[in-house]
Amino acid sequence: MDPEKLRQAWQSQPGGAQIRIDADVLVREVRRNQQGFRATIFWRDFREIFVALIVMVSVSLHVVSRGIGRHWPWLGLSAGAAFVAGYILVDRWRRRHETPRIEGDLLSHIEQSLKDVEHQIWMLKNVFWWYLLPLIVGALIPNVYFLVADLATRKLRTFLGPFILSSCIFAAVCWGAYLLNQYAVRRGLEPRRRELMGMRESLLKEEE
Repeated sequence: MDPEKLRQAWQSQPGGAQIRIDADVLVREVRRNQQGFRATIFWRDFREIFVALIVMVSVSLHVVSRGIGRHWPWLGLSAGAAFVAGYILVDRWRRRHETPRIEGDLLSHIEQSLKDVEHQIWMLKNVFWWYLLPLIVGALIPNVYFLVADLATRKLRTFLGPFILSSCIFAAVCWGAYLLNQYAVRRGLEPRRRELMGMRESLLKEEE
């Protein structure tokens, strides 16, 4: 939609000058919200990658210091963290061309904002597959390995209790993280998507 044509159409109606001002304000507000949303996602991804790198480095150093021969299964956790960091980086690389534009009409900003929100909804709804599952598998590898090793040496009782307790705690944390992400979708992203879709529909009707 051409902003000038939009202004002319609205100015031809009663109270058009006031509507013109509102349109300019709306363009700036949508653009500001779009840039703020992008910044929030950037810093969230930055924190996730930073934490993943911390886990990778700390686990790797622990394994090297204790001896790779027996403690190598802990590298599974490091691999899970590496997968999460890599997935986020690849996702950002794939969307590198979809940057918010400073110039542009209201409809283009709304459509780009809608794409951003819908992508984040998809990410959070599928957080189990690309985030939680790699970490779960990475954490299970050393636990199952040492459980089997203790079973072979008839020391099962020394490890079975801690294994069950740590597994329950880890499962509760993962389930809580999943629910928290779904809550963020329902309370934050879904209402924003409905708002943007409503604005887009109104603008498309104006064009008709």
